[in-house]
This record gives sequence, C-alpha cells and structure tokens, in this order.
Amino acid sequence: MQEFIRLSVCSKRLRQICYSVQHVTFEQSTSDPQKKDLEFLSYSRFLIDWGDMNLRHLRIRWEYGFHPWENIRGERFIYCVGTWLHYAVRHRLVSLYLHLTGNKDLPVFSLPHCLLSCGTLKYMTVDLNDRRLDFPSTTGFINLWQLHLRNIIISDERSSANLLSTLASLRCLKELWIENVDGIGTIEMNSSSLKKFECNNKFCNLKIRCELLEYLHLNWKFNNSTKASLNVCAPNLREFHWRGNLPESYCFDKFAKLDVAKIILTYKKFDDSQNLRKAIRCVGDTKNLYLDVNVIEDQFKQNYLPIMLHNVQNLSLYIYEQLNFDSISAIGSFLRGTSNLKTLKIKSFVNFSNNDVQGVDMKFWESQNLAFMHQLQMVKLELLNGVTELQLARFFLKHAKELKKMVIFHPSSLPTYVSQEVNELKRAFRDRVVFKVKQYI
Repeated sequence: MQEFIRLSVCSKRLRQICYSVQHVTFEQSTSDPQKKDLEFLSYSRFLIDWGDMNLRHLRIRWEYGFHPWENIRGERFIYCVGTWLHYAVRHRLVSLYLHLTGNKDLPVFSLPHCLLSCGTLKYMTVDLNDRRLDFPSTTGFINLWQLHLRNIIISDERSSANLLSTLASLRCLKELWIENVDGIGTIEMNSSSLKKFECNNKFCNLKIRCELLEYLHLNWKFNNSTKASLNVCAPNLREFHWRGNLPESYCFDKFAKLDVAKIILTYKKFDDSQNLRKAIRCVGDTKNLYLDVNVIEDQFKQNYLPIMLHNVQNLSLYIYEQLNFDSISAIGSFLRGTSNLKTLKIKSFVNFSNNDVQGVDMKFWESQNLAFMHQLQMVKLELLNGVTELQLARFFLKHAKELKKMVIFHPSSLPTYVSQEVNELKRAFRDRVVFKVKQYI
C-alpha cells in the first residue's frame, strides 16, 4: 500500500489511475511506533485526496498497542481508524473488513455513527481478536446484506442492548455470522429477509423466527447446569447443523423442506434422553442425516425402539470413542429404522485399536434384519478395531445386491491377521471394494 501511495504522487495521470481503484487494503507493514504513526498519516491523507471516486471495498488489518506504555498511540490509532471509516463512508463504501488486534486493556473501540448510517454498506466483517467493542446506537446498517461479528467482547450492557436492537432492525440482512462474541445472553432473530445464520458462541437463550431462512449452523456450547433454551421457526430451512450441548428446553417447528441435518452432540451424559429423541424426530424428514454415535447409543441404553426415518437416503455416522458391543448394537438398532437407505458412511475420529469386539460377526448383522439391504448402493467405512468392521463389510458385500462400491479406509500399518483379512477381501471383491490409507490431519 505504501508503494501505491508513492506512485499516486508521481504524476496527475498516475494519480487518476491509483484513485480509480475501488479495492483498498490498509495493512500494518512495520512494528516501529514512529513508522506506524507515519503510516496512519499517509493512509488518512490518501483517503482525504480520494476525491469523488467510489471506494467499494476497504480492508483494514492492524495491530496496535504492543506494550502498556503505547496506550496513547492506541487511542490515537482508534481515532485514525474512525477517520478512515468516515472518509470511506463519504466515498460510498460497499464492503468493509475490519481486523484489529492489541492488548486487552487498550481503549474500547467504538463503531462510528457514520458507519451505522451508511446507506451503501452491504457487507461488513468485524474481528477484534477478543477486544472490547462499543455499539453506540440501537439502529443502523439499514441496507446491510451480510454481517460477520467475530472475536469480540461487548463492552457493557448498554452496548449489548444496542447490538441486539440493531440486529432486530436489519430488514435487508441475508447472511449473519456470530462467532465468539462475549457479553450477549440472549439472541432473538425475527427476520423476514435472513437466509443464512451461523452461530459459534455461548448463549443462554437463542430464538430464531425467520421465514426465509435456508441454512442454520449452530455450534452452541454452555455449562450443563445453565437453563438454556432454543426456539427455531424456519419453515423453509434446508440445511441444519447442530453441534454442542442439548438445552433444557427447545422448540422446533416442522422442517418440511429440510434436506441436510447434522446433529453432533459430543457429550456422553445427556440429562434428558426423551428430549434428545424429540430432536432426532424433528429432523427425521431429511434425506441426508449426519449423527454422532453417542446420540444413538444413548437412545439404545434407554431401551427406546428405533426411530422410523423412512425419508433418510444418505446416512453418516461419526464415532468419537472406541466401539464396544453396546455401541455396535445401538448402531444396528438405529439402522433398522432407516428403510430407504442408499448410502452409508461411518467416519471415525479415534485411533485404531487392536481389540476386536466379541460377538459381532456375520450372524450378528444378519440378525438385525435391515430393510434397506435391497437398495443399498454405496458404503464407506473406517477400520477402528480391524476384523470387527471387516465383518460388517462382508455382510454388506454378501447381502446388498445393488451395492456398486465400497470404500474402506485403514491406517498405514495393520496387524498381520487384519492384513490377511484385507487381502482376502481385495481378492474376492476387487470389482466393488477399494481400500485407502486414512490420512490423519
């Protein structure tokens, strides 16, 4: 950026070319305090001289206040950023990416009023790297389409209330991300325009009423003793991802158009198994279902009958703990409720264990009476215990007459007896089985 500014003063023609650029990035290029001050001034001057040209996209990435004695410069920097934003708004700013870092005890950053009232602003991302933010007004961003708030500490209750009021007033907002924003207890989204909402945060209460919402992604974790609640009314929802804890109370309206549902509740102890069963039923009309095996095992231990999921055609099961006879029995019981399954994927997040589960063989799987066997077309498995999963593979290869392909992932090194089983399968079913070495990230 500094070279760009120097070029703009070489001639009138070059200056016109430089100021015709509509994408500008202000990024710190030095850690020297005095040089940083010069950068502040040069960038401010650059915006002042912009003239009547449009500035469509402004990206600011800066670190300030390396040490406690730099607080004066931190305050000055906050003032400079406010000045940059003021001039950017005057030049009809459309997109803003603001990423500021610094010591946590530095002054609170306040969004300028001119930014909130900017009628041309449509895309905004604010990332303060866990620093404090003051939200000065209850309304603003009247034409904003996309908002991403990340790594922010809301400075006080007034700012929290202002932020919530602003979110409630955004009539043009289509996409919203809230990620690691501290200082908010309750979020209420009642929008007639929102289509995508991603939330990776700790709330006590979350209420969503959005008739056009199509994509909802919640990574919602809180203390198990917290009396949390979740309410979702989204009749046009097509994709729902839910990670984290199960709240004490929740209410889902029927998701008639749901196509993808992912429920990954990774905690082993569930306080209300009936509540958990209700959550699975709420997403039961989807065609593509992703589930944590812990959820399935909890239902099995409570002696519940399998949930009938006749619409599910593609099922992915995620395993976060070593398998045992109970967890495999739970999987078998759950599969009895998926009568129209065409694709099954079992993915593991644990290391290979050289301990086969006793009692799980071909006869065990044949006794499950799985109704989807006549139409199963695709299977992907990962070897966790070795022969245990290979018995399931043999069962599918023998009885699933429409099976077109099976992919088995395994570690690069296997015990001798497991390798012998793998080689035998390769020889017998080379036209349908593919073995791949699992890549650990």
